[in-house]
Amino acid sequence: MNFPKRDLITGLRLKPHLDEEFFKLARKSDIQISVLLIDIDGLAWANQNFGFFEADKFIQQIPKIISSVCPNSEVFRIGGDEFALLMEVNLQTAAEMAEQIRKRVEVEFSNQKLSRPVRLAGSESPTYVDVSLTVSCALALYPQHGTTLDSLLQAADLAMYREAKQLGGNRVTLVGG
Repeated sequence: MNFPKRDLITGLRLKPHLDEEFFKLARKSDIQISVLLIDIDGLAWANQNFGFFEADKFIQQIPKIISSVCPNSEVFRIGGDEFALLMEVNLQTAAEMAEQIRKRVEVEFSNQKLSRPVRLAGSESPTYVDVSLTVSCALALYPQHGTTLDSLLQAADLAMYREAKQLGGNRVTLVGG
């Protein structure tokens, strides 16, 4: 198939390639595959207030952080502010890795706050606003939570928005957990 090779901002392979990798792993017998979905909290607000150029700097840093925690798993960009990876580990190990990613992003991005004047609604003059981005993570396990990549990503996405995002983000959630 002729998919775009790489994402222009991050250099990562895109979702069609994730599909191919999942299919390769799923053909193996007796293997657990943890699917980790990672979404940047607050990126839309940063885009609106600071522009895509500044927000893209955060997008470029996320895969580096993920790779430092999960050096044996390839990171894929699957949406504007969403990343995913497949891990041949059990759910407990995957959850521990997701929590390490969440903590690393929180620490790294708290040290890189944007501080630029913005005009808030109802305000006559610009004011300085600090932005500190975090990530929400959701985990699904093959084949327990789905037998296709799309079903696993959908289950993880639903868990993320029903739990992590509803509670303010910066959390790790498990499908059915």
